[in-house]
Amino acid sequence: MYVNLGRRSGGSQVRIVLHDVEPDLPGPEYDDIVEVSTTVPDDAEPGWQSWAGESGGDLSGLEPGTYRLRVSARGRDAGAADEFAEGPVDFYLLELWPASGAPDAIVRVTSENAAYWHDAWGGHR
Repeated sequence: MYVNLGRRSGGSQVRIVLHDVEPDLPGPEYDDIVEVSTTVPDDAEPGWQSWAGESGGDLSGLEPGTYRLRVSARGRDAGAADEFAEGPVDFYLLELWPASGAPDAIVRVTSENAAYWHDAWGGHR
């Protein structure tokens, strides 16, 4: 999976959480929420990395199977407006849980940055 952040030059805060069951939707502090399904193959070695592989890590708790991924974001507009700001200005919560495959879903869009990307690449909102 590729997650497009508001801030292109680093400094965004990203938290990845693996759940046993579908978590409740985050509250209104998150401006934007999308969900997609993904499958981890039997021979995969799940991990994460930043753009250009500058940093990364292991996601060894992610066993083979089908998952739902929810990406919740706040501060995308601030991240896009000032990518060289001191400290994090945009924050992302990535939540995964075992689930059958389902269509992609745009759950919430309130930032201009997310609206742009949905229109430019997603085809709808």
